[in-house]
Amino acid sequence: MKRSFVALLAATSAALALGAAPAPAAVHTKAFDVPVKMDPYEVRQTVSTVATPRTEGFITGMSVNVVDKNGAPVPIRRLMLHHIVFAAVGRPDTTCQGQPFVGYDSRPTNFSNFAQPFYGAGEERNVLALPKGYGYPIHKNDIWGMVWMLMNHRGVTDSAFIRYTVTWQDASDGLTAVTPYWLDENNCRADPIFNVPGTGGKHSTYKKTYDFTMPESGRIVAGGGHVHGGAYGLTISEPDCSNRTVFKSSPA
Repeated sequence: MKRSFVALLAATSAALALGAAPAPAAVHTKAFDVPVKMDPYEVRQTVSTVATPRTEGFITGMSVNVVDKNGAPVPIRRLMLHHIVFAAVGRPDTTCQGQPFVGYDSRPTNFSNFAQPFYGAGEERNVLALPKGYGYPIHKNDIWGMVWMLMNHRGVTDSAFIRYTVTWQDASDGLTAVTPYWLDENNCRADPIFNVPGTGGKHSTYKKTYDFTMPESGRIVAGGGHVHGGAYGLTISEPDCSNRTVFKSSPA
């Protein structure tokens, strides 16, 4: 079983504006295509450096899919995008900064000190949609890494494109910046999976938890989760406030 969750936190702020009303903000959207060619029944998991908007601004939305040369979605029975994560290279992972990050080979790395995950999706096809007035900061010289796993479900060679679509506003719009926190039941690991014992009997459930102390105060403005088949959902709760639920994500 694998569970992961990304929460976007915004520091509380307020501002008073006087004078004429500002002009409507310009919203930009661009799709980027990454070509892939898969051997029969191939399962590929790798990291790619991908294109960015190359501008000063704030991401307000993002989505991803697998499409053919005409831009039509490719069905899962052909190619399945099992999971995908976008990270800003050169920025620290806000969850794991200063801690060892365990790679796929079970060896510790310094990954968490120079790559910040900010958007991810799986079979659920999570979409990043920040509330009005909030955005994830981007810059002209940003470098993005794309961690992805694609599965060819047929016994023939197949080709397609991983298409990610980014929506952003200009830096001059002055949006409130958000900070991503990538949370898991087993944080700071490239492959944070766990096994369900399977000894609970018919209709039983199994729960795995992780306690994380936030290094800053703020407001959760958006979030999304990824789980494997058989999972019921992901929940973030606040122990210091009667263990209240502050966010819940259920499989699509």
